[in-house]
Amino acid sequence: GGALRRSSLQPSVEQDAGLIGSYTYMRQHQLTDVPVVDPSGHLVGIASWVDVGVGYLRGRLRADASR
Repeated sequence: GGALRRSSLQPSVEQDAGLIGSYTYMRQHQLTDVPVVDPSGHLVGIASWVDVGVGYLRGRLRADASR
């Protein structure tokens, strides 16, 4: 799980990549947001720096790291 992938929406991350995976991908590719896709490659949302910040403030970032 948590695979970073290329789909018809490129670049994108799979929905189970989590906050850390999305953050890492955005940082590596100098993106401010990235499409989130299901295992079939269909768009399910957009992850952004704001999402990462809100998740961190809610303590989800630490929970995601301990998986």
